Amino acid sequence: MFYVCLGYEKSSAECLHGRIRSRPVFNHATYVFGRQFGGIKNPIAFHFDTNLTMPVTLKIDVYDRDALSRDEFVDSFVIDLTENHLRAGPSVLVLAGRTRLIATSRVSCDPDWFVLPNCDVFCPKPSHSYMHYTCDPDTGQKVCDKGWKGYNCVIPLKLTMPPTATSLPASTTSIGNHEPVVFIDRDNADCDRLAMNGIALQDDVYVIHVGQLNPFPVFCDISSGGWTVIQQRVEGSESFYRGWDEYKDGFGEIGKDKDYWLGLEKIYQLTNQRSYKLRVTVELGSGDSRYAEYDSFWVEDESRLYRLHIAGYNGTAGDALASDVFHGSRSHRLAPFSTFDRDNDNWSQGSCAAQYRSGWWFNDCYWANLNGPYVNDRNTDHPACPDGMCVAWLTILGYEEFSLRATKMEILPNPRF
Repeated sequence: MFYVCLGYEKSSAECLHGRIRSRPVFNHATYVFGRQFGGIKNPIAFHFDTNLTMPVTLKIDVYDRDALSRDEFVDSFVIDLTENHLRAGPSVLVLAGRTRLIATSRVSCDPDWFVLPNCDVFCPKPSHSYMHYTCDPDTGQKVCDKGWKGYNCVIPLKLTMPPTATSLPASTTSIGNHEPVVFIDRDNADCDRLAMNGIALQDDVYVIHVGQLNPFPVFCDISSGGWTVIQQRVEGSESFYRGWDEYKDGFGEIGKDKDYWLGLEKIYQLTNQRSYKLRVTVELGSGDSRYAEYDSFWVEDESRLYRLHIAGYNGTAGDALASDVFHGSRSHRLAPFSTFDRDNDNWSQGSCAAQYRSGWWFNDCYWANLNGPYVNDRNTDHPACPDGMCVAWLTILGYEEFSLRATKMEILPNPRF
């Protein structure tokens, strides 16, 4: 019989990473390990939920079961795995008192994770037929197939583009009296690129040209590092209880202190040209602010209901969007977008969008609803949230039943993802 232990010898964590016992292997003085031995699959795999601290000790104890079913100790093998074992190495001959063992060890990342030793670069296999990329095995970066580009390699290189524009075409989205800069760059067009090229030098409205869309205005948060603002609530002048088409195209006046929604199609085109992170900033009734930042943010196209992909939270507002652990069926991760006239949520009792008068990535129903009805009550630090119909981010401690005073959603390229 074989006892296999992985951990740190002569410590309280001796078998921290796992202990496996085989069934008896009979009548073998010399044993060749095949695809399994004694009911154990070979090679043996130990899973690490945290970063691996090297060196780590692999210990194999061998016992002999006698005619009375007693296990008598035969020998013990100890292999110290160091940094040299991070990748497949040569076979190691290990000698013990009465026996010897030839073994090979290797440390590898879980599927979709890359870069040893921490395996902290995420690159999922393409989840849809319209994604055209592979993951570089050394860096974990997405490598587009020939003829494709964009973050998920969904944009063909040879597109029929609209003619270059020098002025903004007619649109339901207003930019007031501002005369924006027109910047034509269909590859990686966003506020970050404008700032890098010296075109956007201050917080202001600029026009960008993305993918197959006509040029459109965006507000650039240059002072914070080149963020592109995709949603803002500051005064309650705009109703966010809108239908599918308006949420697709966008509505409101683009500006520094204006209420607006950039538009799902624009958000889709932006977040699929390269990797982006999302920052959500919210203001409480007291004037205090909180933020939630996500390392990865993108949405799918309209045929897939602008489904939300989001991961990697840090911040002070709590994870109201991506967490599955505490939010269960109300997590917004992988949720499709819903409006009162396009009910795509998972609420069996009705429509979340109609119930809470909003358009959002509802599941069943929400922990965050930044497009909910604006409660315009400046006389209190805690504006009420009647029946859950308000601008909400429910993971802010002590503010679960009150409406937010202001919100902003903005994106910035994140080359790490």
